[in-house]
Amino acid sequence: MKLKPLFSGLIVLLLLSSLAIAEQEAERTAKDVLKDLKDRDRGIKILAIAECAQFPDASIGTQLTKMLKEKDFELRMAVIDALKAREDKTDRRRAAQALAARLKPLTGKLQDAEEYEAVIDALGHLAQPCSIKALLDMKTEEDKATAQARLMAVANIPSKDAVEALIQFGSKGRNRGSNNQRVFTAKALQHATGQKFGKDMDKWRAWWRENRDTFDLKMMKAQREAEAAKQAEREARQEEKRRRREEKRRKREEQGGSEGE
Repeated sequence: MKLKPLFSGLIVLLLLSSLAIAEQEAERTAKDVLKDLKDRDRGIKILAIAECAQFPDASIGTQLTKMLKEKDFELRMAVIDALKAREDKTDRRRAAQALAARLKPLTGKLQDAEEYEAVIDALGHLAQPCSIKALLDMKTEEDKATAQARLMAVANIPSKDAVEALIQFGSKGRNRGSNNQRVFTAKALQHATGQKFGKDMDKWRAWWRENRDTFDLKMMKAQREAEAAKQAEREARQEEKRRRREEKRRKREEQGGSEGE
């Protein structure tokens, strides 16, 4: 009789152990995701891409960069988003290198406009110095919106090389194409540094020469991000107020309609 409680306890332990093992087996690993990224089935690939943010493994990032050559448009767009979300420092640099290489084939092709804009946005988010050259290698007839986006992506990179490259870019003639890209360059420089010298690249060059060694671009980027977060909060509060006003208006109209009946 005394053995029964002990026996029952062992059964419980075995059951708990079995459940733990089953749970561990059910957990997805980086190898599982990597295998699915290479699968031929489109649906399996898309689901695996969505999981990539959970796995910082370099092998995942490497496979994602290879998938930028996928023929399926939706797959490529999902891959761009996944690369944009990479967090490891080395992984982010590799992602930026792969995306920068993707820019040139997309330039000037109307049918690829959505992907082109997504790549520029991702490069601005990753903010890696290795993408500066590719972002500034644009044609003079570049669309106004994408020209500004490319320059702002460079401005978002907390690197002295980025500031110098922008000044050099803005100095190549008064008007690069029909969109006066010097104006866009001035806005990008203001975004990067907080300074205001307009289109006068000589003033930008003189200021940078005096401040290059001491200017903290990373702190400036942190300030921009903090201000952007505050702005997002303000907009969210305004949207909530608008929603409440609209809800009250709708209720008043419903009540008015009920009384009329």
